Amino acid sequence: MKLFEFERYFPTEEICRAKFKEMRDKEGVVCSKCGCVHHTWLPSKEQYRCKKCNHYTTLRANTVMHGSKLPFHYWFLAMHLLTATKHTFSAIEIQHQLGHKRYQPIWEMVHKLRSVMGKRDGKYMLNGTVEVDEGFFTTEIILEEKNDKLKRVAGSQAKTKVLVMAESTPTLPTKKSQKPKQVGHIKMVVIPNLKASTIDGEAVNAISSESSIVSYATSSHKNFVFEFSKIDARVVKPEDIGKVLPWVHIVMSNSKSLLIDTYHGIKKEFLQSYDIFYNKPPIFVAIKSYHYVQTKIESKRRCSNDKASTPQGCKIFTRHSSLCGLSDSQREESRRIGGVVPNQP
Repeated sequence: MKLFEFERYFPTEEICRAKFKEMRDKEGVVCSKCGCVHHTWLPSKEQYRCKKCNHYTTLRANTVMHGSKLPFHYWFLAMHLLTATKHTFSAIEIQHQLGHKRYQPIWEMVHKLRSVMGKRDGKYMLNGTVEVDEGFFTTEIILEEKNDKLKRVAGSQAKTKVLVMAESTPTLPTKKSQKPKQVGHIKMVVIPNLKASTIDGEAVNAISSESSIVSYATSSHKNFVFEFSKIDARVVKPEDIGKVLPWVHIVMSNSKSLLIDTYHGIKKEFLQSYDIFYNKPPIFVAIKSYHYVQTKIESKRRCSNDKASTPQGCKIFTRHSSLCGLSDSQREESRRIGGVVPNQP
């Protein structure tokens, strides 16, 4: 969805509020006091009243907007900026675009949205042929270690270890510049070390056991043979990286470029939450997912097929891709939850 289309669908605070209420009504409101799912909407108070215990629930309660006083229009526009482009936005840039005076509430809003998009990726597993490798991302050195001698490569205080996994299906290239493999979904996880037990645990949580793993032949991957159906672990020469493990290295290099281009520095504890670390959902699917962030009460109605509503092919790291592309199932999901389908780019 382009910016002018977004402004056409959500031009005012009242329309954004009404849209949010419409989605919340569809999903159902659960009373945090008694668990009842039957409520009455009180327009004068803009609250739900439980029909069983008369407990009041605000429109924002138990959602990503819980406790926030920022306008609904801010939230919707931030969702659009974070999901409508293959690039990313810093919190200070979003603050500038919104024209808000204080930085802290905008930073909190952006990180809440990033958090839910990251959690959404945990609802599906990688399948088929999956490339696995580790990368090192530059982050700020913690205060206690700033005066220490800087270590090299893997042990450096300025480097954070990241496990990168990408679905990679072999294809027959039709163009000279086309890769020999087609990328699917990706997962990137910040890890504390390169021990086999650490990497094995994260890989098992992210990759289906029927998958075929392609990776370097290192001791960090020695347990893969016990967890997955097929293992292709080999020693890869530098000139063959683009053929054997093309997409994990494209993901890592473009992620680093985006981080350097957008941020002056990133603290290690926040690296996992940045939006380059997961598949970005289209705006209408994203808004539905945001409804459940930080909620403590499980709604009786949940999305039954998160994978179908996830953009097919994580092309956020390719030049000619667009995050707004929707498959037929995603377009149907968008119609169901939003009533509007973004145009294909």
